[in-house]
Amino acid sequence: MTNIKSINQQCQKCVEYLALAQRARADYENFKKEAEKRQAEFVQFANEFLILEMVPVFDNFREAMLHIPDDHKTADWVIGIEQIKKQMNDFLKNLGVETYGKEGEQFDPNLYEALDEVSHSDLEAGLIVKIVRLGYKLHGKVIRAGQAIVAK
Repeated sequence: MTNIKSINQQCQKCVEYLALAQRARADYENFKKEAEKRQAEFVQFANEFLILEMVPVFDNFREAMLHIPDDHKTADWVIGIEQIKKQMNDFLKNLGVETYGKEGEQFDPNLYEALDEVSHSDLEAGLIVKIVRLGYKLHGKVIRAGQAIVAK
């Protein structure tokens, strides 16, 4: 009888140890998945600082392109500069960067800084009258808020 009782106790301990090992394995698998997720996020956003340094240069480049006189827009040098602008844009897109900001959209304080509110006869209150500075997202995360003038 003592033998059977001892065997039952040992079987209970085996079951407990098995359950403990299974929980430990599940915890380890969850930890591993979380670590892989954090690593992927780190890699995804590792270039954020560099991108934020490049963005003002790209903005100024885009702004300069708006001031080319109409009679020069078909000149070879302008076409070459347009190609450089396209390359810069493609480079940023390949890194996961996207710009946002359109006049007439609903103002969202999570995406924009409101620089001013103005009366506007054609737009209802809360809509964007003018984009002063485009906003930038990196993989869907706002890295630089846009700046806008909003209708009141």
